[in-house]
Parts: sequence; structure tokens; C-alpha cells
Amino acid sequence: MIAERDAIDMPAERRRFARGCTFALLTAPGHRDEGATVMRSVTALCAAVATGLAAFGLIYYPGLRSGSSWIPYLALFVIAIGLYTLCGAQVSKLGTFSIHRIGILAAIPALPCAWFVARGSGSTSYGVNLIVVLLPAVAAVWAMRRHRSAASGAVAAMDTALLAGLLFFVGFVWTTYASSSGIPTGVILQEFIRSGTSDYRTWSIGDNLGGACFMLFFVPAVGLPVGLLATLLPTLPSHPSTV
Repeated sequence: MIAERDAIDMPAERRRFARGCTFALLTAPGHRDEGATVMRSVTALCAAVATGLAAFGLIYYPGLRSGSSWIPYLALFVIAIGLYTLCGAQVSKLGTFSIHRIGILAAIPALPCAWFVARGSGSTSYGVNLIVVLLPAVAAVWAMRRHRSAASGAVAAMDTALLAGLLFFVGFVWTTYASSSGIPTGVILQEFIRSGTSDYRTWSIGDNLGGACFMLFFVPAVGLPVGLLATLLPTLPSHPSTV
């Protein structure tokens, strides 16, 4: 489609062709090939685990449901998971198994990054957050290196942006739950007393859960444009590969 678009001389006709291709992408049924199945399955699995962790938190930490402020957060989370699932299904229609595999592999570092950020604090943690949003760019460069086309880089970047957001949420929330069961230090107890709240268990995870929800939107919103910008880099020559 990219080659056909470039062959059209009239700007108006070129835009019309691009709109038609976009409409076809959003409405056409997906190809039942291996790559599409793998991408849809991985996205659905990550979304299911994220939903399960959120449900566990609402049940195991009843303080999270105090008042009514938690309802908008829950609504945003449901919307985010729905968008992730929908976008994953649409992106799976693009590319090949090889490209989707690159996108999936490039997103995996989001898990250890989430573990590090959830357990740490300060400028180092913020730096690791930036690493996560750069993962789609890594996927784009990797795919262009292997397949020598900007289109393959764009597909890989979209895959990674979606999966990195979900994996970061899963890793961050999982680590938060696991860390909350430890014995608090004197400094932490003093911070809790100064906070004025009465439920220590909820207080110990509240900020982290809010940060996890923020990153669920932030990673694809920032990472995807960064990944697409990476597709503008010159395509390096490479030997054909099946990876």
C-alpha cells in the first residue's frame, strides 16, 4: 500500500487512498495467520493478568474502595484495557509472524523495569521509566534492520508500545503487592503517621497503584510516537533473516 500511495501524483488522491486504506484496516476481518494469532493471544493474556491484579487489589485491600474517588479510576482502567485489547486485535492484522515476534520480544524488558521502579525511588526510577518508552523505538530499528522497510518498523513499534504498557502495569502492580507484605521500617511508619490516614495496608500501595495506572496510558501515548519517529531513520543494509 505504501508503494501504491507513493505512485499517486495528485495530493488529494493520495490522501483519499490513505483514508481508504485506514478504513479497510479498521473494518476488514483479521487474517488467521500465525503472527496475528500470536499477537492477539499475547495481548489478551497480558490484559487478563492486568485485570486480575486490579480485581485482586479491590478485594484484598478494601480501603481502596473507600469513598467514591476510586470509581473514576476503575472506569479509566476498564477503558484502557478495552482499548489495549481492541488495538491489539487491529495491529495483529498487520505484518508477519517475524515482525510480531520482534515487537513482543522488545516489550519484555518492561517487566524488569517495572520491578525496579516499584522497588526504587528518585531520579534513577524516572530514568528507567524513560527506558520503557524507548522500547518501541528499539523494536522499530530492530524490525527495519531485519526486514529493511519502514512499514515493518512501524508494526513492530505498535506491538511493543501496546505490550510494554501492559507488561509494565503487570510487573509494577505485582511487585507492589509483594512488597507490601514486608515489615515496615521506622521511617515508613513515620511517613504513614504524618499522612493522617488510618489504613496502613491501603496507604502502602496507593501511590504505586496510581502510578501504574498512569503508566498504562503514558507508555503507549509517548512510546508509540517515539517508535514511529524511529522509522524515519535510514534503513541499514542487512542480510535477509527469518527472525
